[in-house]
Formats: sequence, structure tokens, C-alpha cells
Amino acid sequence: MLSFAIPITLIYFIVRICLLKVFRITWVREVLNISFVLYISSLVFIVWLYYATQTDYVLYNLIPFKTIIEYVQEFPSSTAIKNIVGNLAICMPFGFYYYFNLRIIPKINIAVYAVIIPVIIESIQLLMYFINLGMRAVDIDDVILNCSGIIIAYYMTKSLFQKKRNPAKLRRTVGY
Repeated sequence: MLSFAIPITLIYFIVRICLLKVFRITWVREVLNISFVLYISSLVFIVWLYYATQTDYVLYNLIPFKTIIEYVQEFPSSTAIKNIVGNLAICMPFGFYYYFNLRIIPKINIAVYAVIIPVIIESIQLLMYFINLGMRAVDIDDVILNCSGIIIAYYMTKSLFQKKRNPAKLRRTVGY
């Protein structure tokens, strides 16, 4: 994975260095951008390239919660933990980056954003099958878990970075 993600991140970094005179760069924002590129390139490797084998049939599940229920019944098997926690965690960075205005989709509501990203991931997995680039299972439960991960991470990040309100000022505005 790193052999795929690091070169892409280095190319991005070199391009940004070359554009220093054209675009004003804040270093905090640039660190976020570089980590985002590293995350996206790692995500591409994990969800579309890693273990993508060609099959003669499409592996899919369109019944919501079918595989989640199966994994919960198998819990605490390593497969169940890997799939549930992995699908939640793999998209969590999108929620973090959304909070800091690093979006790959223009400004939209977090819930819409959280649905669009996993649908794109699963759609490209299906497209890869049709163009003979390998097959990963297409599962509505992956969309549900990925979406949940994005929303959970967004609200966790929001609660961690939201400025504490001044209680005295709040009392004056509320009328206490």
C-alpha cells in the first residue's frame, strides 16, 4: 500500500512546492492536504486494487443489514471484527477532512456527502468488474458502514475542535 501511496503523495508535494509563488500556502492547511492525498491514495489501493481478482460473476449484496447481521451473529470472529470495524474506520477520515473543509465533493450537507462517497466506492468496484480490472464484492452494508464511519468521525472531530462557549456570555444572550 505504501509503495502506491507514497509516490503519489511525493508527486503532490513536489507540485505544491513548484506552485509556492503562484498560490499562497498556509502550512497547517498544506499538512492537511498532504495527509489527505496520502489517505486517498491509500484508500484507492485498499478498496480497488488490494485483492481485486477477476471472477466470472458479480459478488454483490443489495439487502440492507444482511451481512452486518451475519457478522454480528459470528461476533467476535476475526472476519466479523475486520469487516465491521474496517468498513467503519476506512471512511472515517472523510468525516475528519470534511470538518476542516477538505472535500472532494463541493459543499454539501454532511449526510449527503456521507452517502455519496461510499456509493462512489462501491460503484467503481462494480465498474471494475465490467471492464475486467478485478472484482471486489459490492455490498449495500459496506455503504451503510462507510457512511456511518464518515458521520461518526465528523461529529467526533466537531466535538473535539469546536470552541468552548463562554458560559457568562451564553447566560446574557439567553436572558438568565
